[in-house]
Amino acid sequence: MPFYRFRIDAPAPPQVVIERIRAVVGEKHGLFGFSWWGLDKRNPDDPPFFGTTDGDSFRIERDIRYRNSFLPTIWGRVASIPSGTRLSVVMSLNPLVAVFMLLILGAIGYNALSSASAHTAAKWFAFLVGFCSVCFFPEAIIAKRLLSAAILGPESERGPQPLG
Repeated sequence: MPFYRFRIDAPAPPQVVIERIRAVVGEKHGLFGFSWWGLDKRNPDDPPFFGTTDGDSFRIERDIRYRNSFLPTIWGRVASIPSGTRLSVVMSLNPLVAVFMLLILGAIGYNALSSASAHTAAKWFAFLVGFCSVCFFPEAIIAKRLLSAAILGPESERGPQPLG
């Protein structure tokens, strides 16, 4: 299942970073947070994320006005480091979507191992994994860019630091 981790080191105190995060997190719009017919256009002045912040952690999603079940759920934690603040972020699928995909992929994998149509099942398996990745990773990169810009602001030109 798609999973994406990164960190941002900001030369600002933790409280400033937390306030910057709160500034880009708004409330969910509409019944389920999206426009049913695509008519509810997003105002560019609205915060780019919705979700919750709690102390030194947060759980947010990007505020899009279309449906994408593979939109990353973003978990993050703010920690103090000697040079300022480290924001550790993990992006993954919505847990319900992840369970659904695991069930579907498990059924296809089981079919591939137990039948003569293993070649067809392997194609479906590869297609679904690829589809999930193509829908998840571009959204994760956009969210990373938006979050990095909000955290680093004009203080620093450094981008997010890859883990590893």
